[in-house]
Amino acid sequence: MLFKKERPKLQSEAEELETINLGEEEERREIRVGKQMPPNLRQKAKYIDVFASSYRNMTGLDTTIVEHRLPLIPNMIPIQQQLKRMKSEVALKIKEEVEKQWNAGFLAVAEYPQWVANIVLMPKKDWKV
Repeated sequence: MLFKKERPKLQSEAEELETINLGEEEERREIRVGKQMPPNLRQKAKYIDVFASSYRNMTGLDTTIVEHRLPLIPNMIPIQQQLKRMKSEVALKIKEEVEKQWNAGFLAVAEYPQWVANIVLMPKKDWKV
């Protein structure tokens, strides 16, 4: 091979993490960072307050910026998928997440067929929904 590309080194999952409180003592905002994190990046973490840490910190999404729609062709006959059963703990996590987003004003009732597709759960890296 004439050219060798060096792949970027990924942070090891086994790296030790340190918990840092970015908020006040009575209202903690904790993040976990690697102990190997350079000091200049730690300094930038003090500006983390411009980001929302939970749905409560957001007052809703402006629909002129972001809006999700399902691309359905009106004259097409939809095909019903067979219902896939979920484990009760997974269904509970989905319900909790939907309630959080509903209470934050992110969700609205849509006029789509109820059986467009089954829910596909994509957990985050930390296995949260």
